[in-house]
Amino acid sequence: MATQVPRTAEMHLPSWLWGGDVPALFSAAHLIVVTPPSQGRGLVVEAVERTHPKEKPKLVVSRELAGPGIDQPVFDLLTELDSPAYEQIQAGGDRHEPELQRHLAGLRERAEHSPPLSAISATFAAHQLVTMTSSASELPLAARTAWNEIRQIELAESTSPAYPDASVHFVQRAEAILHRTKLAAVLLRLEHDDRLRSGDLTAVQAALANGQEVFAAGGALGEGFALLDAYLAPLLGAMTPFVWAFPATRASGTVLYALGKQIRGTEPVAAEPLHLLPARSADRASSAPTVAAGASGAAITWWTRRLDKIMSVISDPAIYSDAMGQYSPSKHLHAQLSLDQLFRRVGSIQRAHRDTDARRVLLFTVLDTLERLTNRSLVEMCTLRFAERTLTKLRALMPADAASLLLPAAERAVDAIKQLQDGFFVARQAGASVVAFRNNVGEARPLSFESAAAEYVRVLRNATHGHGSNRKDHKPLVDALLAHHSGQLPHDLGLLGWLYLLDVMASPESLRRTLWASGAD
Repeated sequence: MATQVPRTAEMHLPSWLWGGDVPALFSAAHLIVVTPPSQGRGLVVEAVERTHPKEKPKLVVSRELAGPGIDQPVFDLLTELDSPAYEQIQAGGDRHEPELQRHLAGLRERAEHSPPLSAISATFAAHQLVTMTSSASELPLAARTAWNEIRQIELAESTSPAYPDASVHFVQRAEAILHRTKLAAVLLRLEHDDRLRSGDLTAVQAALANGQEVFAAGGALGEGFALLDAYLAPLLGAMTPFVWAFPATRASGTVLYALGKQIRGTEPVAAEPLHLLPARSADRASSAPTVAAGASGAAITWWTRRLDKIMSVISDPAIYSDAMGQYSPSKHLHAQLSLDQLFRRVGSIQRAHRDTDARRVLLFTVLDTLERLTNRSLVEMCTLRFAERTLTKLRALMPADAASLLLPAAERAVDAIKQLQDGFFVARQAGASVVAFRNNVGEARPLSFESAAAEYVRVLRNATHGHGSNRKDHKPLVDALLAHHSGQLPHDLGLLGWLYLLDVMASPESLRRTLWASGAD
């Protein structure tokens, strides 16, 4: 078996695909045909960016349109970036629909007559709605108006502007991502549909005529590739429970409005009736971190450049080839869905500031997904020294301005592991430095607080199926950890998901090697 990640994969595609013009499909997908098909063999293809490894893939790009980072706003660029061709699939539909106008009027009314935090939320939501539903020709004016109005908002206690350093950015993904990721769904249907594989297109043509999806394998599970909303959500939640930017998602890309500072993301009291229901929330207040003046632009730039490389990895057919060089669509789909799941659930962790139990369960599933994507064990990722090394590595790899925005929540995650270790009350009350227990054959087995804390997280992860162990060799450890620990898990422990997502972002080549190794058999 190959020891290096290959650059090419052999694919067998039906001649009728893409209207009978398969070469045009590969061109749109930024794939190169290295070897044309021959007797018994398919096309051997390679991702364009693999032929020039020192160049950026350019699958995800961002532009700063206005803000401290540029001399003059360039909102007119949106006319080029947001083609009128996208309007028919634009989110929000007809911007003149009465329902849409009523919604906008309601937001403006709320912005004028609500308490400060609710008012600012409504103001930003109105700008978000207008940006999302503007036509391509109106978008530059909509974005400029939003930027100007955000910068004119005054502090409650003075006439000074609240967001003088606000900036506007546009993040766009290449169509090639969609074509590459869709190949897996096409070939999977061919594998599992005998009629289609034989060349009978009757069912497919009928479905298309009725407006139905025909190559939809796992589509709704991994739809984040279409708008990149799932992949920008963790970036926007980086300062949880504070908010530093908000998005307006369009079919052509996402307009990001960065405030240049953070604002409180939650009300101290119930903001809506659902908040009146019982729930365990944060166990301590979070202080707002101080961010550098250029942090917003630096963080968006760092994230999109790394996301560009991650998208290149996840969409590269060569990674999903087997030992014979044959492309495996099932391996590709598994990887795509796992990555989408990781980003979405980290975003959910960040939004679950009011619900510690939801955040904890989300962490467990994120750690499970990370095990698959990084080949690291849950216990290793919950070990303090490993978490600290990861944080140190990120500091070294990340520009200081970006780090001031992206790393405070990761630092809180590391601190949460330290707090978790303090929960072993039996040993601490006895003045011991280890958690002592006996294994299933009666042998003494001391565990350091560090190891015990990591094992304790695994016990709780396993307890999502119900507490207790049916494995005789594990039962003494499980029972001892439950007996020795108070059960207090810091709310910020959930942010371990954010720490290790950043690590995935910072190490695209590691992701490439792990995915290849898992699909090389």
